[in-house]
Amino acid sequence: MIEDSYTHPKTQLVVLQPTPFCNINCRYCYLPNRSSTMRMTMETLARILEAIFSSPFVADPLTIAWHAGEPMVLPLSFYHEAYRCIEETNRQGIRVTTTIQTNGTLITQEWCDFINRHQINIGVSLDGPPFLHNRSRLDRAGRGTFAQTMRGVKLLQQNNIEPTILMVLTDDALEYPEEIWQFFTQQNLTRNLSAQGIRITTPIPGFQFPSFVGPFSTMDARVSASQTVFDFSSIRRFQASKVAIRAARADVNGAEEQVAG
Repeated sequence: MIEDSYTHPKTQLVVLQPTPFCNINCRYCYLPNRSSTMRMTMETLARILEAIFSSPFVADPLTIAWHAGEPMVLPLSFYHEAYRCIEETNRQGIRVTTTIQTNGTLITQEWCDFINRHQINIGVSLDGPPFLHNRSRLDRAGRGTFAQTMRGVKLLQQNNIEPTILMVLTDDALEYPEEIWQFFTQQNLTRNLSAQGIRITTPIPGFQFPSFVGPFSTMDARVSASQTVFDFSSIRRFQASKVAIRAARADVNGAEEQVAG
């Protein structure tokens, strides 16, 4: 949302969930219905778009994001119809940008042609090198998805589509900042990369621990490919917190053992 002191807030971003279903099963995923194969009907989409484009509170430009579960599990025919619906309901001629956030495993040449035709911005979820990515981003048989995701990324690059990369910076990943940066540099994926953290909690009473890790880095076209922009100081502080929490837990366990004895 954007707002100034003289007008009502304007809607800048609309996030649409065409289906809750996801073809993979990440360990840290927070979505409870990702096994549901329900899908948005075109009638529902048309009603949403009519409400948006007829509103006096819609921003120009407007971003429409396809997100959550995995948008690409729906056939391209759904999106052909959806983009026709966007054109037909946008009677005011509002400038519309669309984005798709994907796990990258279902990208095909047909998808690349569609992306280029509609100038869609693509975000790919990729958790760094395979030994990190495959710890959390698993298929429904419990296997790592790195190879399938990178196949999709390479196909995008071959079609001159530069994806934005979204990495979940897990507790495990904090041990390997140099390896993470080297991987993304080698894959030519440092121009649009953001590393976001996941929520961490601790049961130890009175111990102050960061509730959210990140963002530790944001790379874009203004950053030299040879320049490391990970916030190493933040990562080191978090690692120090991990050491402290282990010590605090040991103290608690020791006190409990003394009481029990």
